[in-house]
Amino acid sequence: MTNTNIFPLAQIITAAGTAPSDVTDAVWAAGYRRPEKHAEQEVMLALQQLKGLISLQVPSHAWPVTLDQVKQDELNEIIEEALWGKRTATQLAMILVNQFQYSRVVINGAA
Repeated sequence: MTNTNIFPLAQIITAAGTAPSDVTDAVWAAGYRRPEKHAEQEVMLALQQLKGLISLQVPSHAWPVTLDQVKQDELNEIIEEALWGKRTATQLAMILVNQFQYSRVVINGAA
């Protein structure tokens, strides 16, 4: 478990609404990220996503190009599953922080 306070994240989720992509964009823009993984884990994540996209016949122009896009897609999958399960904003924040270790990070020198 982490010491990250879930309430600011729950407020961000609430303000974003109920569309998973809007929630993902808001959480990502607020600087929430998972801890860095080993290179092998990052590669496996990207390959798993590509496998899913291929099986769904998603055109290649819609595939993630950067590692950040892969990580955003991972976040979106977590959010979609939680919202599909009718989780509240607070429950989703708890899932992101406690189960997946998301926390707010400083991005490009921003506070």
